[in-house]
Amino acid sequence: GRGGGGTNVAQEKEEKRKLILSDPRTAILMASLAEALVAPKSNKLLKFNSRELANLGWALAKLKLSPPSKIFPIVRPNELIIEDIPGDWTNSGPDIVSSSLEDMHKDLALTATKVRAQVLEVAKQRSTMQTAAERSTVKNLWIPTMSQLAGKLLDVIATQVLDNLDDFNTQELANLLYAFANAGRADHILFQRLSDQLVKTFEEKAQDKNIDDRRRAKPQEFSNSVWAFASAGLRCQGQVDLIKTVADAMDRNDGAFVREFKPQELSNTAWGTATLLSKRTIDKASTKDDVENDAAVRV
Repeated sequence: GRGGGGTNVAQEKEEKRKLILSDPRTAILMASLAEALVAPKSNKLLKFNSRELANLGWALAKLKLSPPSKIFPIVRPNELIIEDIPGDWTNSGPDIVSSSLEDMHKDLALTATKVRAQVLEVAKQRSTMQTAAERSTVKNLWIPTMSQLAGKLLDVIATQVLDNLDDFNTQELANLLYAFANAGRADHILFQRLSDQLVKTFEEKAQDKNIDDRRRAKPQEFSNSVWAFASAGLRCQGQVDLIKTVADAMDRNDGAFVREFKPQELSNTAWGTATLLSKRTIDKASTKDDVENDAAVRV
């Protein structure tokens, strides 16, 4: 039946993912990406733009390789950690480790070097063996280290994104929210700033009467963003502003925008909104909750 077919597809995807991760070329590629992110001076033409950073974050999340924050703490530069996250809605988030940006870059480069060394070590061991069966007994030593590298890569990508927020369009911002939530490496610092920029850009598009249809905000961008906050379990001012923006967009032109949503997008938006409301604690309830309540009802 349908269930069996869906299970088979999921199993096939998982098998492909394992093959990709066990391929030493994947490890070398990730090491190269890490080195390129932190040492662009080695190639003046090598600079990741907003689309490339968003795509990198998305790809790393889809690989399901990076360890979640509860296992491998998120690292943020010192100057970001001291910033206050505004609003009465903020709940407790993951533990954050403070570091200098320079140390983050050094650590990423060292981890990339370690991955390369482990790939070489395995290759040397296998080169002395005669049969495929013998070679298969040598474990892919680099995978645990590559997992750490993926987490560190996402942390550095987050830092570069926050340094260049004005360069990102709504699709890229929504994809980043989705990616970091999916990878289990979301925190209030990143999500507050991303949602602030996303809401600002959504509103600018809404006020532009001459905007090209291809540049208009898309339903998937709204649904992915709300889903990301709910999946990450993060509540903050940015999440409330985002839901209000979604509700306002749905109300415009007698609800014409709602008809553009696919069933899955509507479902994700409704689920995300309800989930975020359920995470609201009574001791932090205030009259300001009316803003969120009103937006949730309209969604």
